[in-house]
Amino acid sequence: MNSHENVYAQIRENPADDDLRWIFADWLVDHGNSPDADARAEFIRVQMGLHTIRWNADCERELRAEELRLLNQFGEAWFRRAVRDAIPESQQAAFTKAILGYRFHRGLIDCVTVTVPDFLRYRHELFRAFPLTQLRFRLGTSDREQLKALFICEQLRQIQSLEFEPARYSEPGLGHSGLRILLESEQLTQLKHLHFEKQNLTNRCMEDLIAWPGLAELHSLEVSHHRETTEEHPGLDGEAIAALIRSGRLRNLRMLKLDQTALGSAGIDAFGLPNCLDSLTVLSLERCKLGSHGAQILAASAGLPSLTQLDLRGNQIGIRGAQALAASSTLHQLRRIDLSSNRLTDAGLVAISQSPHVTQLRSLLLRKNYLGDAAATALAHTESPLSHLHTLDLRQNDVGFAGAEVIAQRRLAQLPKLSMLDLRENPIPPQDRHRLRASLGRKVARL
Repeated sequence: MNSHENVYAQIRENPADDDLRWIFADWLVDHGNSPDADARAEFIRVQMGLHTIRWNADCERELRAEELRLLNQFGEAWFRRAVRDAIPESQQAAFTKAILGYRFHRGLIDCVTVTVPDFLRYRHELFRAFPLTQLRFRLGTSDREQLKALFICEQLRQIQSLEFEPARYSEPGLGHSGLRILLESEQLTQLKHLHFEKQNLTNRCMEDLIAWPGLAELHSLEVSHHRETTEEHPGLDGEAIAALIRSGRLRNLRMLKLDQTALGSAGIDAFGLPNCLDSLTVLSLERCKLGSHGAQILAASAGLPSLTQLDLRGNQIGIRGAQALAASSTLHQLRRIDLSSNRLTDAGLVAISQSPHVTQLRSLLLRKNYLGDAAATALAHTESPLSHLHTLDLRQNDVGFAGAEVIAQRRLAQLPKLSMLDLRENPIPPQDRHRLRASLGRKVARL
C-alpha cells in the first residue's frame, strides 16, 4: 500500500473492516505531508474512538468537540476530494448536485442521501467515491415506479443500513407495495439496520415484515410516525406491533424505535413477553400515548433484560408512571432515560431520585415536566442512586435560583460525575445565572 489511492481502494472494497481505517490514519500521518492529512488522520481516530467508546462521559464530550471542530473546518473539503479523485471533471458538478446529504462514520463518508433515479444513474460512481455501508433515500411521488430497478442493484449487497427520509404529507412514501418490493430483494444480504419513518406503513406491512427472512438478522429497526388504523384508512396499530414482537424474530435486535405509534394495551403488553427482546438495549417510544397505565405495564415488564436506553418523551405518564418506573427493578441497567414532557411534577421526580434502581444512570433528561425547587433539592440530596450521573437536563421547568443553588452546592458530594447541567428556560434571574456559572463552572452549567 504505497499510495493514498491504494489504501482508500482497500477500504472501499472492505468498508466494514475497522483495521483498514486505523491503517489509513497511520498512513496519512507518515505520508500525507500536509496539515489536511494530519487533520484527516486525527478525525479518523476520533470517530473510531466514538465508535468504540462506552459510557465515558468526559472522554466522549472531548471527542465530540474535536469531531465537530474538524468537520466544520475540513468536512466539505474531504467530500470534494473524494469526488474529485473518483469522478471525471466533466461529471463532478452533476454528481455533487445529486448527493442531497452525506454523513461521516468511522472517519470516512459512509452514508449518502439520494433520490432513487439519481442512485440508479450514479450507483457505480457513488461506490467508487465512497466506502458506503449506509444509504438514505428521498422518495418522490414518481420514484416508486423505479423501486424494482433499485432493489435488484448488486451494489446493495454492501449495504448494512437502509433509511428513507420521512414522506411529506402530499407524498405516498414507501407504502405496502414499496415495502414488498424491498423485502423481495435478493441483494440485501448484509442488511442489519432498517429505518421507516413516515412511510405510510400499515398492519399488512407488519405481516409481510414478520414473514421476511432478513428480519431475524436485524440489529436495529425503526417504524415511526405512522397513522393509526381507522374505519376510513388502513394504518398501523398496537396489535400489529404486538404480533411483530411475539413473532420471536427480533431476538437479535439491539434498537427498536416506535415513535408516534399508537401502541394501545396490546402493544405495551407485548414488551412483557419473555425471550422476545432479550438483546434489546435501546427502546424509543416517544409520543406513543402510554399514559400512566402504559408506564406501569412497561415498568413491570420482564421482557427487557438488556435495556440500557429508554425514550418515553411526550407520553404524559404523570406521577404514578414515574413512581412505577422508580420502583421497577426491571430497569436497573438503564444508563439513559428521557422523560421529557411527561407531567412528572416534583413528586414524580422525588420518587425517581430516591429509587435504588437508578444507580447506573448516566443521563437523565427531564425537560418540560413542571419541576420546581423541591425536585432540584431532591436531586441534590440523593445519597447514592445518582452518583454516576453525568448529564442532567432540567430545561423548560420551574426551577428557581434556590433549587439550582442547592444542586451547585451539593454537586461534588451527591453528583460527583455531573459534567452537564442544563437549566435554560427556567425562572432564574440574570444576576443569579452569573453566580451559578461561577459555582458550577462554565463547562458544566448551561444557563
